[in-house]
Amino acid sequence: MQFMNKLCTFLALWISVSAHCQLPAALVLLRGKVMEHTDSAYHQVGHCQLFINSYGNCQTKLDGSFEIKVPHENQNLKVEVRQPGYTVVHPRDGTILLEGLPSRDTTIDLNILILREDELNQWQEFEQVKEKLAQLEQESQLTQRQLNRINEALVDTILHFQERKYAQEKQIASLESGLQSSEEERERAASVYMENLESMDDSIQNLMVELFDALEERYLLQKEYYDQISGDLATYISRTKDIRDQLKSLEMVFQSVEGSGDFRQLIIDYNEIYEKLNEDQEGDLEAIDHYWENDAITREAEELFEFILDDIHRKTIFNPLNDEIIPLIQEAAVGRRPKSKKAARSAAETAAELDTLLEKLDKKMNLFISQLSIF
Repeated sequence: MQFMNKLCTFLALWISVSAHCQLPAALVLLRGKVMEHTDSAYHQVGHCQLFINSYGNCQTKLDGSFEIKVPHENQNLKVEVRQPGYTVVHPRDGTILLEGLPSRDTTIDLNILILREDELNQWQEFEQVKEKLAQLEQESQLTQRQLNRINEALVDTILHFQERKYAQEKQIASLESGLQSSEEERERAASVYMENLESMDDSIQNLMVELFDALEERYLLQKEYYDQISGDLATYISRTKDIRDQLKSLEMVFQSVEGSGDFRQLIIDYNEIYEKLNEDQEGDLEAIDHYWENDAITREAEELFEFILDDIHRKTIFNPLNDEIIPLIQEAAVGRRPKSKKAARSAAETAAELDTLLEKLDKKMNLFISQLSIF
């Protein structure tokens, strides 16, 4: 009985310690402002009630700013405004994109744009944007973040034209109520302004089509580069690990023609992806700079390519393999049994170095790819 009491005490203590040793969940700090666009300007919305998924309410301050912390569960959130007659137009569908973000404490700066529903109904362009983006989403050609950026650009364009149209309407109203001009002059001026309004309606329709097509093309190209770059990096790290693993069992390579042939094929496969990375480097960096427009990401890309092409390839793989290992493998390929303690030692040292470098590369590459997918 005494033993059982001690055992129960130990288990209770172990469970208590384990519970306290669990790592705290990562948090996402959402902060920003709620803005409303009315007639011709943006306005901060104070004392606005926001509801974010099941995490509760958050009220903006007088200047429209807000802050709320939510658990980082790698799933997107939905924000709604508890303002009767209003709806969120940005972010798109009120969706806050968290999927794919690194699992650590993160801060997201977020400006929420709301509009009156009756105002939305007056502008058919808002519905057209919604329909086109829904079609793109159904085709699964672009990421949610890319769709969100297209939505932001198009909504901003609509509101810009709305400001211009509002200014024209004020001019017409001013002319119609003017006392200094004759009725004929007022009608003539009002006619000119009305023609401008009609022309503006045509312009916004044409511009929306052109802008949508241009943004779609841009983000499709961005996605193509993302798929190509991330795919090439994944292939490189996989083939480098194959080389590393083979170096750890170099004796098997020397024992048969088949073993040396397998290793030679690994070298061919590795060289293929290395040469592709080396040849594409300049174009990939230009594409990252152009399509992502983020200096920090461009610098990360430059450092990553330098790490791969110089630190891993030239310093760690190319020199040792060409100087000491490949000549012996060529001997094994013609049926000889080379014996070289120096080659075995070099292979072990290279494999150990690659263990360290590949661990670093894994971290660098995962962080870089996650940054590409976010922006």
